[in-house]
Order: sequence, then C-alpha cells, then structure tokens
Amino acid sequence: SSSSSRRTTTLRTQSREDEEGQVHGWLLQSTSSILGDEVTLNLINNDHERYESYIVTDDAADAEDDDDCNCGKISTVSSFARTDEEYILHAESVMRAYGQWIARHGKSSSSSSSSSPRLNDDDAFDNDDDNCGDDDSYCGTTLRCSAINAAKIVDMILTRSLEVIDGNRQRIIRGYNTSDDDDGDCDGVKGGSTITTTTGGSARVVDWDAKLIELINVAIDAWATGKNVEGAERRFLLLQQQILPPLMQRVKGDEGSSGSGQQQQQRQHVLLKLYEESYRGVIRACIRSRERKYLTRAIELLEDMQQRGGRIIGLARCPIIITTQTYNLVLYGLANCDPCVENARRAESILDEMTTSIMEHCRPNEGAVVAGRCYPEGDTTIGPDSNTFRQVITAWTKSCHRSGNNNDVAIAAAKARRILDRMLSDFPSLYPDASTFNAIMTIYLKLGKTDEALAVFDLMNTLHASGRGGDSGNTAVPDTYSFNLMLRAIQIHAHRSREENIEAVEELIETSRERYQVRPDVNSYNILIDAYAKSRLEDAANRAEVLLGYMERRCRHDRTVAPDGYSYTSTIHAIERSRHHEARGAWAEGVFRRMEGLHSEGLVEAPTTPVYNALMNCLITSEERGSVERAEALFSETAEAGLANTRTYNTMMKGYSMFRRSRIDGSIIAYSRPRKAEKLLDEMELSYYSKGLASPIIPDKYSYTTVISAYGRSNATRKAAKSLMILHRMLESYGEGNSAARAGTYAFNAVLNACAHTRHPDERLEAFTILCSTLILLKDWAKPDHTTYGTFLQACARLLPRDEARKWRVVEAVFDSCTKEGQCGDLVLKELKGVASPELYEALVGRFLTEDGLDIPLQWRRNVA
Repeated sequence: SSSSSRRTTTLRTQSREDEEGQVHGWLLQSTSSILGDEVTLNLINNDHERYESYIVTDDAADAEDDDDCNCGKISTVSSFARTDEEYILHAESVMRAYGQWIARHGKSSSSSSSSSPRLNDDDAFDNDDDNCGDDDSYCGTTLRCSAINAAKIVDMILTRSLEVIDGNRQRIIRGYNTSDDDDGDCDGVKGGSTITTTTGGSARVVDWDAKLIELINVAIDAWATGKNVEGAERRFLLLQQQILPPLMQRVKGDEGSSGSGQQQQQRQHVLLKLYEESYRGVIRACIRSRERKYLTRAIELLEDMQQRGGRIIGLARCPIIITTQTYNLVLYGLANCDPCVENARRAESILDEMTTSIMEHCRPNEGAVVAGRCYPEGDTTIGPDSNTFRQVITAWTKSCHRSGNNNDVAIAAAKARRILDRMLSDFPSLYPDASTFNAIMTIYLKLGKTDEALAVFDLMNTLHASGRGGDSGNTAVPDTYSFNLMLRAIQIHAHRSREENIEAVEELIETSRERYQVRPDVNSYNILIDAYAKSRLEDAANRAEVLLGYMERRCRHDRTVAPDGYSYTSTIHAIERSRHHEARGAWAEGVFRRMEGLHSEGLVEAPTTPVYNALMNCLITSEERGSVERAEALFSETAEAGLANTRTYNTMMKGYSMFRRSRIDGSIIAYSRPRKAEKLLDEMELSYYSKGLASPIIPDKYSYTTVISAYGRSNATRKAAKSLMILHRMLESYGEGNSAARAGTYAFNAVLNACAHTRHPDERLEAFTILCSTLILLKDWAKPDHTTYGTFLQACARLLPRDEARKWRVVEAVFDSCTKEGQCGDLVLKELKGVASPELYEALVGRFLTEDGLDIPLQWRRNVA
C-alpha cells in the first residue's frame, strides 16, 4: 500500500508539473501577443525551479544550450484580437493570470525585506543586454516572475492597454508619466467615454472609463498579492491623482448631453464602486504584509474613504460607499496583525459604525438607500455579515494571547461572548460558523472556565438543530476542532473525578459520528491519551498504549488519525508515571522503536525532541540497572541529530544528579555524577554565549540548580565550595542578560544541602562559612522558606561541635528569624530538636509542649507552603 501511495504521489506531482508547463506556455504566448515585441521570459517559482518556454524560435537555440540560462524566446505573435474590445479583454485575463501566478509562486516582496531583485520603474524593461544573468540580478529583456517582477509585467501590459483604450487619439500614458501631455492633466482622451464596437455582427457599447479603472485595479491587486504595499499604493496614487479627476469631470460633463439623469447617476455609482475596489486593493496589500505600520496605513485609508470619499475626485455629492468586504479586510488585520486590546476596541468601533449605517438606511426586501443613493434591491455588500462578527470576536479572543493577567483575559472573553449574543439577537439573517464559536471556547478554556466553554458548544448544537442559516446550509455545524475543544473541556473539568472525565471523553469519541457527525482525528485521541497520562490510574499506561496501537493500525488506511509526536510523548509519560512497573524504561523504548519503524514506512513523523526527552526521562527515573547509560546513548543520538534543546540537557543532568537504591535488594542502581553534569552545563553556556537567545540550548535555573544538587548528593571533595561556585555562575549569567537563569530559593537551598552533607572533618569550617554566607545572599535574591531553615539547622548539627557556645547563638538567632517570617514547619521543628541542647530546646518551644506534641502559634507557621 505504501508503494502504491508513492506512485500516486509521483503521478500527482507529474500532473502538477504538466499543468505548470501549460500555464507557463500560455502566459508566454499571450504576453507576446499583447506586447507585440520580442520578449524573453523566465518564470521562477518559490523553489527557484525554472519553467522553460514550450515555444522557442531558432534564435533562442544558443540560449538553450547555455547551462546558466534556460530562457525561452518568444517571437512576435500576431494579435488574434480583431477589435479593441477583444484586445482589452484578453489583456485583462492575462493580467489576472499573472496575479494568480504571483499568488502561487511569487515571493514575499514587502518593502522591508525582499529576496527578489528590486527594480526601478524606469529600468524595468531596459533592453541593453540580450544575455541572461544569475538569479539575483536583472539583465536585458529577461523578466523574472518573482512577486515584484510579475507585477511589473502586469504594469507593462496595462500601459499597452491604456494606449489601446486611447485608440488613435493622442497617447496619454506611457511609462506612468504625463510628459506627452502638454498641460499635464491627462486629458488626452477626448470626445466621450464610450465606444461602440462590433463583435460577431452585433453592436455593443463599452464603457472604457470603467474598463480603465478595472485594469488599474488588476495591477493594484497584482502588487497586493505580492505583498508589496509601495507598489500597490503607487498605482493607486496614479489613479487617484492623475486619471480619476479628469475622467470624473468628463462624466459630469456628459450629464444632460445624452441619457437620463438617473442613468448618469448610475454611471457615476459604477465608477465610484470601482474606485472603492481600488482602495480595497491597497488595503489588501497592507493587511497581507501583516506589519503593524501597514495596518495603521490601512486604517488611514479606511478613514480617508469615510471622511472625504467622492470629494477627493471632485464629486462632493457622490460619497464612496464602503463595502462589507473592505471593512472585513481591515477587521482581519486588527484581529491578526499584532493583536492587542487597542486593536480589539477599534474593531468593535468599526462594527458599531457598520451596524449604525445598515440600521439607519436599509429596509427589508427593498433597495438599500445610503446617503441619498439608491442601490439595487438585495444589495448585501454594505452591512456587517457573519465574517464581520467573526473577525471582531477573533480580535477580542486574541487580544490577550500574551497576557498573563487573567482579569484581562476574562474581560476579553466577556466582550467576545457579548458580540456573539448581539449577532444572534440583532441579525437573525446571519449565522455564525464553527470558527466563531471555537474562538470563544478557546479563550474560556484558557481561563479554565470549562462550564462556559461547554455552554458555547451546546449553543452551537442548538443553533444547528434549529436550522439557523435557512436553506444556505451554512449553519453552525460543529467541526472536528469544536469537538476537540469540548473534549478538552471535559478532560479538565474540575467538578468530576479524573476517572469520570476519562469515561466521558471515551464515550464521546465512540459516539461522535452519531451525535455530532464528526470523525475523531489525531488530536481527539491525543486528548484521551493525555487524560490517561495525567490520571495516575493504575492501568493508565496500558490504556494509553492500547489506544496508541489502535491509531497505529488505523493510520494505514486513515491518515487523519496517524499518531504524531504528541501521541508518543503522552504515551511515554503515562508509562513513566506507572510507578509499579519494574521495567518501564524498556517498555517506553519499545514504544519509541515502534515510532521509528512506522516512520521508516512513511506513516508517521520522525521522533521529535519532546519524544526523545520523554523517553530519556523515563529511562532516568526507572529502576532498571543501566538505565542511565541507555539515557546517555539516547542523549548522544539526540544531540547528533540536532534535536537537543534546554530540556534535553536538563533531563540528562537530572540523571547525573540522582542517587537511588533498589527497592528489592538495596543495592545502588544510580549514583550522582556531578562532573558529567557540570560538563553539560559548560556546553550549554558555550552555546548561549556564542549564539545568544537564538540558541536552542540556553542554561536556565533548572540547569544550574541540578548541577548544584548533583554535587550535594555526591562524595566529591569540597562540594560546598563547588556548589557555591555554580551558584555564582548562575547569578553571573542572569546579570549578563540570561533571564532564564534567575535564581530562586531552591538553588540556594541546594547549596545549603551541599554544606549540610559535607562529611570530611577538614572541610567543615569552610562549609559552615559558605552556609552562613549563602543564607545572607539568599535574602538578596529570594525569600527563605521552611526548607531553608530546616536545612540550615541540620547543617549546624553536623558542622559545629555539639557543646560549642557559638552553635547555640547561631541556632537561636536562626530560629528567631524563622518564626518571624512564619516558616516554622515540621522540618524546622524536627531539625531544631536534633541540633539544640535540651535547655535551649525547652527555652525556645518548651511552653508549647502538650501531651500530643508541639502546638506552636499559627503566626509562626503562617507562610509554610
């Protein structure tokens, strides 16, 4: 079956290549037929694959033999167009085809970063050189179809088309300047704006003014598709400043000359609608760039339309009616270009403007009357639609995606839900789609509000059952993503036990097709596997692996359930948490090898970094002999594959910091290896200092703390001093800009622990000095906890002679500080009894002794976690 799949893929690829070749040939021939000159074209897609011409003249033979230039020359082809109308229609179709080519192959060519060669308008078609250059330069008549240069080809066709529209009269535009016009007002078109043409023996009237704007809009769209805002805006300014004013004056001059006033008014409306499309094209370019500065420009253009409208071109009484599509483009930008609360508020204000307009001027079943202009009955292009509400809701749900403040997120969720309710109540003809509900469910889950998320899902089902949307079939049908959000809400539901939640998820997956007409996908099953892994149930690992095996079998016939890295990571986590399994390391390795086998068959993805890390952690925490050595081999494999990250190193260092005895015979199965752990830390620091934040391996607080703990659990000499040295490296790294290395209480406690476990008599004084200095240093970086004080008292008992007076003074002072900070927990009281003399113990806590033990004041233990 896999070989058959590969053959099918090969055939599809060949079919796409044949289709590309046909499109390329058509573009070459059509461009030549329009431009009329000998043109050399070289169309290049995103992968820099060249499509050679299918039509090559003898003159191009030498070029074909040149390995550096597979260019095809097209000889002048006589135009098949018999009339001006046919010529213009053909030119328009070719311009639109180039726009589609840009969408499919063109590179991103925004002004800020362009990998395509940047050409000036004046030299775009310089014919000085007949040789082809390399991919990064422009030379001669080679027109490379990158996002920029394909748009320039569109410009060239536009220029020729404008000449045709001018016909036999004085040419008004050549290369986008007015040098050929004496007074510079582009008024070369004379004697009316319509031309009668004959096609197939029948006469028809062509509005060349409207066609002129349409062609310029196609050019604007070509630049917009290439994400080049400046290119689109230059063409728009040409239209706005040079072409439209005299054109609209001619339209006004035609009033009363022929036809009724209503016809002239309708004609002005047609031209203004095309002008609105011009605005929309530039706005589309701004939004497609996804840059904040261009989003601001899109909003400025929208405001320009609202405030000035037809006055820009001398028609103060003919405002531009902004369509829903244009509004929605701006709303999409507000929702997706650096989303924030300010964007969401602006999006909601735009919705209010649209709602006010449609409520004031539209009546059901009648033509919409807006600003004194009548539009055809049934025109639905000027009010909010379902997409409008979806974008505003998305703007709110994304507004706090980087915020850690739950209050901000809760406000955004409430705003989004209120807008949904407004849509349902005020616009009964509109119907929200699944993505609208999904956005609200997602933000509720971020807040942990599972009941609210499930209520939104139930509302979607209710609307679907009621047939909201009429005969259109676009009712709010729950999709797979909606279903998975519901599963997640049930999985983490706090009002039921984990076992009850798991049973509910299992039942929903089994009945999904009958209840919701939804087929579970890989994410559906991953939610259930994750629930098993976090449940701590005795058979959780077995159930997770059984489900994984089911996915592995089904993926041979249904790729939507092919297990991914998350599937295997969660299953291995479930195995790692099965504490009663004596060979969980080998069990997890078996799951990993299955993934590798299925990957070799092309059925699942290659093992990812989280999979490697999960397996490594499972090996390290298992009680199998040699498991740390197997983890070392896996670590080397991960590093050599370039998949290691900070967690990979931390996990391996965790293995080096552990000391473990067998529960069966008490023998040592793992012992601390601080030197190996420190060597890995050296590698992490080297990677960070050489690559900075771009490095995937940045030492964090866990990295340093793990090495300190490794020394504390080892038999290394002077381990207190070595632990303190690692702590100072941690503080230095943080001081140099590594925010991930911010030292916490646990790091200082690890140094105190190393001091407490210093056993060599010659090192005790040094260890006690480090003990005291570390406690003082801790108070500058964090707050001591009950473990801090308990470990300090333990160290005093081991490092100082029992009857030394200095010892009692230190113990009394530390215990006094502990009680004042409310950290007097059980560990502190236990260690106090071991270190203090009977007299001192009686003096400190004797008054609180009872028959049941100590009953210390609540104030002493108020901050114990």
